[in-house]
Amino acid sequence: PKAFVDAAKRFVACGCVGIKIETGPHALKKTRACIKAGIPVMGHVGLTPQKITQQKKLKVQGRDLKGARRIMKEAKAFEAEGVFSLVLECVPRELGKVATRELLIPTIGIGAGPDCDGQVLVFHDLVGLTGNFKPRFLKQYATLRRDALHAVRQFRGDVKKGSFPTNRHTYRMDPKTMSRWVS
Repeated sequence: PKAFVDAAKRFVACGCVGIKIETGPHALKKTRACIKAGIPVMGHVGLTPQKITQQKKLKVQGRDLKGARRIMKEAKAFEAEGVFSLVLECVPRELGKVATRELLIPTIGIGAGPDCDGQVLVFHDLVGLTGNFKPRFLKQYATLRRDALHAVRQFRGDVKKGSFPTNRHTYRMDPKTMSRWVS
């Protein structure tokens, strides 16, 4: 955990308030080491980016009794280590409600229902930059991907045609300075 704590310290030195640690084989050891070093930690249970990569798709976590118990055990273990809050991602609403009721720390839901203490969405998903990624829990508030692709295509076309940049888009040097510089 020393290398992990050193990396976490660099994040804090750059202005981060704390770090988020996702559940996994070494999560509690890393959490304990960071908190001991004075680095605030937010825990993360349920679906994690590593699981999405391994599964190749989004899958709700904790739907069955075994899974729900495992997630609650992980959540309580994070709480016992001293995390300041916990992200619950892509779990049934009922599990989000039970976790929020049973834990003393705030819960932040992302696909965990309205009973969590707070809500979060990934910015790129929220503003529609990620294309076809639209899990059930996502409410998209804009479709910036379409607009961004249109803008990039226009830029590319203008550069290829030579209509960008123009004099309007450039800076000029004082002619006297230019004449002294280039002889």
